[in-house]
Amino acid sequence: MTLLGIKLKQTQQLNQRLQQSLRVLQMSGIELEREVENWLSDNPLLERKDTDEFSDAEFSHYTAPARQIGGDEGEDMLSNIAGEQDFKQYLHAQVCEHPLSDQESACVHILIDFLDEQGYLTDSIEDILDHTPLEWMLDEAMLKQALTALKKFDPAGVAAADLNESLILQIERSGECAAKPSALHIVRNALDSIDGNRSQTLARIKKRLPQTDSGTLEAALDLIASLNPFPAAGFASSTPTPYSDEALANLLAFRGMEVSRRTIAKYRESFEIPAAHKRKTAE
Repeated sequence: MTLLGIKLKQTQQLNQRLQQSLRVLQMSGIELEREVENWLSDNPLLERKDTDEFSDAEFSHYTAPARQIGGDEGEDMLSNIAGEQDFKQYLHAQVCEHPLSDQESACVHILIDFLDEQGYLTDSIEDILDHTPLEWMLDEAMLKQALTALKKFDPAGVAAADLNESLILQIERSGECAAKPSALHIVRNALDSIDGNRSQTLARIKKRLPQTDSGTLEAALDLIASLNPFPAAGFASSTPTPYSDEALANLLAFRGMEVSRRTIAKYRESFEIPAAHKRKTAE
């Protein structure tokens, strides 16, 4: 059997949460405020809490003096920030950290290259087989086994077919809590009931889960709000991907803005912006 030759290299990787923390530490106050606004717009479940409970004078009593980081220490920290590494490179580097055979490793590498810009695997196994060389001698069972392994990589939710599956994968890998079963039920059966208005969302969810107390439902919604709708978010992209009109409509819908594909196409044309396939060709 002819398989791809894979060169394995052991490297130390920080998970996505630590990489994001390092990036935040490097931000100025204005940059941090802009980042928070982006988080709020990307995830309609996030809420900005009032911070007027303590004054700056009271809070400053508990803050440690800033420490300047430079030299080799600064270089080591900055070299691990996600902006220095794109999403697929981050996944490829994890292959050697999992107990995979050479055949499984080769298949996982192939699947990583088929992930879309959001970190989803929207192509079917059959489509992937159709677009790989026959001499690789791949089959459906091999790729399905590799897909199961890839879904265990970081960040959680990677290689899901869609948003629902990605959220389910993240919940299943979260710690045990009383709200976990309710959160899974909401994602599987009532995700369309969630919007930016917490009280209205809670009322709609309560109708679907009348036997669950409000406290548990609140905790379930908090758990869902903590998840990442796009596994690839926060990573650098090696090449910017032009969004199609349909993809833009879907992204806006996730953020609570219902705009039809035709409306987006109309405004795109009015600004003389080419269609996505023409922008890809131009690059």
